[in-house]
Amino acid sequence: MTQDVPSKAGSAVKSILSLATGTAMVRVVSSLSSLVLVAWLSPEEFGLWASAVSACAVLVSLKNFGASQAYLAGVTGSLRRTRKRAALHNLCLALIALVIAGVYFSFGRADIALLVALVGLTIPLQGDADLLYSETVRQRKNATAVRAQGIAALLKGGVGIAIAILTGSVAALAVSTIAYHFIVEVLLLSVAKKERNSVEKTATDSVIRSSARVSWAINAMLLSLPLQIPFLVAQFVASAEQVGILYIAFQVSLGISGMVAVPLNRVALSTLASVKDHLRARLAVDLGGVFVAGTTLLCAVISITGILLQDVLPDQWQTAVLPSVMLLASLPVRILTPIVDGLQQAQGKWWQGSTYSGIDLLGTGLATLVAATGDLVLTALALSVWKILLGLTRSSLLLRNAGGVRLAALQTVTVIGGVLLILSPSGVAWSVATVVFGAVAFGTSLRLVSKDG
Repeated sequence: MTQDVPSKAGSAVKSILSLATGTAMVRVVSSLSSLVLVAWLSPEEFGLWASAVSACAVLVSLKNFGASQAYLAGVTGSLRRTRKRAALHNLCLALIALVIAGVYFSFGRADIALLVALVGLTIPLQGDADLLYSETVRQRKNATAVRAQGIAALLKGGVGIAIAILTGSVAALAVSTIAYHFIVEVLLLSVAKKERNSVEKTATDSVIRSSARVSWAINAMLLSLPLQIPFLVAQFVASAEQVGILYIAFQVSLGISGMVAVPLNRVALSTLASVKDHLRARLAVDLGGVFVAGTTLLCAVISITGILLQDVLPDQWQTAVLPSVMLLASLPVRILTPIVDGLQQAQGKWWQGSTYSGIDLLGTGLATLVAATGDLVLTALALSVWKILLGLTRSSLLLRNAGGVRLAALQTVTVIGGVLLILSPSGVAWSVATVVFGAVAFGTSLRLVSKDG
């Protein structure tokens, strides 16, 4: 069985890259549309949007009540039944969002209230589209998922730009987001029909205990909240302009992680669940080695590009470059999260992942308080240092069964890559060194996986 681990890693890498390649194109389109919107929207307007999204963060993170991961792990019933249960939950969440919007309105923040209401309307769409996406992974219909996301991203960009040109309003972000999820939903509905025809006739729905659904919901919430807590905290200690700049800075690293995070978690969960428990840590480290190194290289290239092109940006957005680079420094260790989460989910240890995410949520919120100083570069650096320390601690605890040499090599690449990214704005030599290190580490990890496979 040990002989199967490298081949499993190689197969999983190919599946993840297949999804990630298409997802990358989707993210590029989405990122470009956001950059174009910068021409019409100010940092303050982006700050309003960030405030509204963070206000609904708990609700959005609770969509489906963790059913997407549970469905992939094979512990729910048919897709049809899972979608029906999730739809009822998601509708309740949307109604709660309207209540939150009312609270903002009562405090004289009608601008944020409207955006909160619009975000709430996306929850049922996001939830159902996410379940359909999970089914495409389960059926290994990678091209279907990528095609749907690609078309939706293109149309989202068009809708956003059109509204921005016509109104110059932050509504461009809200309406284009609704359009994206609606289009993905429509394009993936054919997957549900195929599942019903091929699986549902012979499938017997599992009886899922309420306690199990609650655990999945809490796990999903705690996984998502650390991404939104910086904006939720920052809106109380910083100006709307600073929140907007911090939001854009985050979008750079989130755009990169978004290329692989979802497919990485889904494929890692599916792959790790297919091997014996004592082999899972080694497989997780093999996967992590490839994606940590690859992420380091990609971050290095984006960092040096951003620094060189800083003067080309509008004056009000130039201050977002250095915080973006600082946040990129933590991305290599953060890319391990979907893999380790998949490992814990495959082992049925959902609460361990939830505990880690809860700690991350608390630490991220405290680190964001640095924004009260008005120094966004220092704020971004504090956030990255926290993420790196927490990620290294978690990998040391959960991947120790993979073998000391393997784990030490993975953590060494992670630390060196993060330090080089932090130093890259100091000069061209540091930037070049970061790119070279990322390229060597990525090439080496790919050769090791291919050779073993």
